[in-house]
Amino acid sequence: MIRLGSRPIALLLLVAWSGLIWWLMTRAKVTVAERWWWGPWLRNLIHAPLFGVHAALAALTLRPGAVPGPSAEPARRDERRAFLVAAAIAVAYGLLIEWKQSGIPGRAASAWDVLTDAIGALGMPWALSTGALLSGRAVAVFVAAAAMAAAATWL
Repeated sequence: MIRLGSRPIALLLLVAWSGLIWWLMTRAKVTVAERWWWGPWLRNLIHAPLFGVHAALAALTLRPGAVPGPSAEPARRDERRAFLVAAAIAVAYGLLIEWKQSGIPGRAASAWDVLTDAIGALGMPWALSTGALLSGRAVAVFVAAAAMAAAATWL
């Protein structure tokens, strides 16, 4: 029997999630929920959770192993570093997708989308780090992402 650790599984999920994001974001025609006023806003809002999950999966693949010693501070520092690198990877992937969108007829690159990606990439893992699915942090991240999606939609 082959035993896989959580890191290879997280890497496999990250690759699959990256493929899903690529497929969703580089399609030539987007017609989801165009009939309602909130449809375009919802399409912009979806960037935050997509890239938040991307960053969380990247952080799982980059997280440090156990750090021996009496103090947990070095381990926390390494975990924060992995979290920031994972968020940077997610935002860079968002930039790549926006660049790709700029060459697709009917699509346009948007700095607002990259900012919403960044809110998700930094905010979602931070919000989930409390261990609670719904917390004050989660509400703060949702409000920030909703405001950024509103700016992307109506400004």
